[in-house]
Amino acid sequence: MALSEDEQKLYDMVFRSLRPREFVSLTLIGEWKTAAAGDRVLTEGKPASSVCIAISGTVQVRKQGRDLGALEPGYVIGTALALTGDPSPVDATFTSTARYMCWPLQSIRSFLDRRPDLRVTLQGLVNRELAGKLERVLSMLAGDTRA
Repeated sequence: MALSEDEQKLYDMVFRSLRPREFVSLTLIGEWKTAAAGDRVLTEGKPASSVCIAISGTVQVRKQGRDLGALEPGYVIGTALALTGDPSPVDATFTSTARYMCWPLQSIRSFLDRRPDLRVTLQGLVNRELAGKLERVLSMLAGDTRA
């Protein structure tokens, strides 16, 4: 099964624990998008409507206009908000032209309802992602510049 260049990059960055066939099924419910500088994937005070992963470009994160940092390609955006349904505490905006995959929350929920076998695998990926985010925040709070 041959993956497109974008699909291969996304698979290598985030989804290597999935079998290629499972990964393709997941990409079929998502949508590839090209962002321009200034395009937002999260808006402070509004709930997330999707989960996104950039394969190129950088996403700047701000809270009340203050820069909090930049997210590099491969970072999953919106997972915690998707789980909680809470409004986003931050703005997340592309700083330049970028390529990314976006999954509407309803599509993910419907997909996982039909594919319970993948629910556990994807939950493991989400858990690792959330643990990494927590580690990054704790490093930033501690003043560690490696974050």
